[in-house]
This record gives sequence, C-alpha cells and structure tokens, in this order.
Amino acid sequence: MLCGMSFGLGYRFAHLRQAIGLAAFAGAIEIAQVWVPGRHPRISDFLVDAISAGVGVLAAWLTLKATRWEGGPRDKPAGIELWRP
Repeated sequence: MLCGMSFGLGYRFAHLRQAIGLAAFAGAIEIAQVWVPGRHPRISDFLVDAISAGVGVLAAWLTLKATRWEGGPRDKPAGIELWRP
C-alpha cells in the first residue's frame, strides 16, 4: 500500500496506469522467485501485493480529490507541450 500511495502522490497523473504497472511488477516479482532457491511463487502473494498497491493508488487519488488539487503548468508531465499532431 505504501508503494502505491507513494507513486500516486509522487506522480499525480495516470493513476489507473500506475495501478496496472504496480500489479505487473508484483507479478514479475513472483515469477522471478521461480529461479531463487528456497522461494516459491504463490498466487496469494501476488494478489495481496497487487491489491495493496491498487488500494494505495486509490488512497492517493482520493486524497488528491479531497484536497481539490488543481494541476498547474509546472505539474504537467514533460513533453506534453512539445508534441502536437
């Protein structure tokens, strides 16, 4: 949850993508445990990690909405003004 909230508050855009990315990272960590002696990947560990990351991102989003955060020009992601179709 702490990781999700950190990402949600640190990068104030694309919260859904953050939650999906953190869930994918949790899956990658579980898959990587296949090659570590003494460790075993478990679906339950993945679910706990992915859900807690999603709850953290959701908590950050709700915090930003509750404080009525209004993004200014300095808070936009880099490169938005540089590219126009």
